[in-house]
Amino acid sequence: MRKLILSAALASFAFVAVAHAGDTTTTAHSKVEKKVKSAGATDTTTTEANTKALDNGGTEKTVETEAKHDESGMKNDRTVKTKHTVKRDAAGNVVSDEKTAK
Repeated sequence: MRKLILSAALASFAFVAVAHAGDTTTTAHSKVEKKVKSAGATDTTTTEANTKALDNGGTEKTVETEAKHDESGMKNDRTVKTKHTVKRDAAGNVVSDEKTAK
């Protein structure tokens, strides 16, 4: 019975190791939303951050931010969208840094 349990455990470990070796791209995603109300106005900020591992050992981090200001009356409403992309090499040095406003 011990040999059966041991062989099953080793087989499952080998399967997990092979499955993990095939997964070479790593991504991380986070989203934060903040809302502030004051004196008839509402400010909303949404931030999404994505980090992706590149094939050369570096990383690419993209941060998209959307800020909305909603005040009574349509002429006082504003929306600003920005995108910030930073690419780094395997040593951590910045290869490219791009900021765009939409």
